[in-house]
This record gives sequence, C-alpha cells and structure tokens, in this order.
Amino acid sequence: MLVKAFGLPVPTETGFEGTGEYSFEDNNLDVFNISDYKKTDFYHGINRPEGDEYYQSEKNLRLPPHKRQRKWPSV
Repeated sequence: MLVKAFGLPVPTETGFEGTGEYSFEDNNLDVFNISDYKKTDFYHGINRPEGDEYYQSEKNLRLPPHKRQRKWPSV
C-alpha cells in the first residue's frame, strides 16, 4: 500500500539493514520514518519455488520455530 501511495522507498540511511524507508514530516515539523527491518524477500532472497507445500511440510514443521524456513512477503 505504501508503494502505491508514495512510490518506491529510498535506500535506508538510518544504519539498519532493510529494503527501504519513507520519511515524513507533520504540521508541527516533526519528522518520522517508516522502514522495514529485514522483513521482505528483497533482504532474505526469493521464496522457494515449491510454494506453500515446502513451508507447511512435515520436515520444516519438525524444526523448532526459530529454525523453520518461512515465506517472506515481497517488497
């Protein structure tokens, strides 16, 4: 939704690893920033071509939650 409304994000400048960020300023001249921190397939690489079958497989679900492969959203 942000890309449709504001266009593509600029590269991150805040020192965090991420896809991009948006900077905004309100009427009181307060500046705030929206960024993603390692949360898209742009950072983690494309998802597996097998699709949901791999991520829901018995082999993947037997692993502890912090070691499971997960499907990342696209940019």
